[in-house]
Amino acid sequence: MRTLHVRSVNALITIVPGYGIGKTYVVDSLETTPSLKIIHDPKKELHILDQALKTFRAELESMLHDPSTHDVLAFQYAMAMDEEFIQSIQSYIIDRQMNASYALRVALDYYVSVLSTSSNAYMLDRIDDFESFYERMSYVIQGIPFIDMRHIKEDIIVVLKTLNLHIMNQLNALHVKGIITSSKSITSHAAIIAKQKGIPSLFGVDNLDQFQHGDLMILDADEKRIYVQPNTKMLASYAESIDKDLLQPSQFTQWQTQPAQTMDGISIPIEANMSSIQDLEAIISSGAEGIGLIRTELLFIDKLLPPSFEDQLKMYERIVKHYKHHPITFRLFDLGGEKVVPFIRLKKEENPLLGLRGIRLFQKYQQLFYNQIKALLMSAVHGHIRLLIPMVTTKKEIIEVMTYIKQIKQSCIDKNIAIGDIHIGVMIEVPSLALSAHLIAPIVDFFSIGTNDLVQYTMATDRSVLLDNDIADPYHPSIISLIHHVSESAHKHHIPVSVCGDVASQEDYATLLVALGISSLSMVPSKILSMKQHISSMHSGHLKSLKTELLHIEDHHELKAILKKTPSF
Repeated sequence: MRTLHVRSVNALITIVPGYGIGKTYVVDSLETTPSLKIIHDPKKELHILDQALKTFRAELESMLHDPSTHDVLAFQYAMAMDEEFIQSIQSYIIDRQMNASYALRVALDYYVSVLSTSSNAYMLDRIDDFESFYERMSYVIQGIPFIDMRHIKEDIIVVLKTLNLHIMNQLNALHVKGIITSSKSITSHAAIIAKQKGIPSLFGVDNLDQFQHGDLMILDADEKRIYVQPNTKMLASYAESIDKDLLQPSQFTQWQTQPAQTMDGISIPIEANMSSIQDLEAIISSGAEGIGLIRTELLFIDKLLPPSFEDQLKMYERIVKHYKHHPITFRLFDLGGEKVVPFIRLKKEENPLLGLRGIRLFQKYQQLFYNQIKALLMSAVHGHIRLLIPMVTTKKEIIEVMTYIKQIKQSCIDKNIAIGDIHIGVMIEVPSLALSAHLIAPIVDFFSIGTNDLVQYTMATDRSVLLDNDIADPYHPSIISLIHHVSESAHKHHIPVSVCGDVASQEDYATLLVALGISSLSMVPSKILSMKQHISSMHSGHLKSLKTELLHIEDHHELKAILKKTPSF
């Protein structure tokens, strides 16, 4: 047996925790460095390029039907449809007599060089997407059959340098038990796909040549360890752990219809996050007590033009009618920063995360927001809608949006358009608003804390890069203090406060949030039943009695240790 400490443990990135056992499936990258060939028939090369783009688009369109990949393919599709990009390739073929594959590489290199100068982690991560695009296009242009893993009937752990779109579409939790890649891009489409499919994944692994195709392997993403040709005892131990994980869903079945409630009778609704219409079925069967966050911009990520009023009304009504007996929180379009969608093209900024994003785009794209708000007001006839304003920094911004909503509401009433009541809340994701929560609470209906961005902006660190860095730690005393202040402000003014960041689904952190007085939690559907059971083991009164002690712990490592040792009841 070999234990591979491929890199120092702290350098590896666990994208999806868990264990996997299977045979090593090494995906060799195609040699995609093209050679320049001076051509004498540009029409032939233009035809090759045109056919390759058509094939690539058709492949993407077929992949959009897969719920787990639908939301992350628009970037690549937009590339294959972008007239300016395609014209640049064509000009290299016509004007410089380049062959199609070389012209494509030169055109892409220009875009990559521009991205490489960016200080924004999200934009740097898009370099991987460009390389993935080029790799697949190279196969098509050269007429080489692409890797097909759909017919594999044995458990495998995939080892590859770049997780491109073609391979993404083939990965399934039935036989793919783990992913090992050298990619360090935690906000790349590969990382998003791995999370959505729930396949244990380890990123940032160097020296992939040491893995041999067909070797039996254990991937322990929790401990960031890889075991090759493990002995029988170790295999049995990990197999038992995997079996326990598989049995867990049946243990939680009782919570399918029961509300989440602490031992002392305090209700802590567990709601679902939603990014795609394909998520709706999973949410309905998840036992969720509502939808705590719908990322509306992602509902339309496959559109190259801004969604019309009719598009939005149809989408929102579909969701509300299918989930009419539960509250649903629609976040207004949250665009800009790392949130890139094809239907809005924003100018390049030196620091997009601190630039035009969220509600700051309200004035510039007022018609888009007008259509969205009107569609939500009309959809509210069918159910209980909550409207969430994102990326707010000042009270003035909130008042402006609320005034605009009132104007749209009155316009609908004047035209005898049927509308329903909606509750209006704000996303607390920047320190300025968290510190002003006591001033904001009297004018809104609810708070929703986005811990991912709150940590990023409070600690002045890019969460997409420093995943394993102590600086970007939600347990830091400053983060705990901000959440506590927001919670106290909400309770003082009798409005609910929820948390919809990644930490809401972590049991230790959920315990801390209940102690701080958080009203509800929102998370991915697969975590809801286990969280309901966890809530049922808590005693709210006991936890709140520990609040003062928890708030006075300065060392976040000590806080984590206490939470792990502190019984919920």
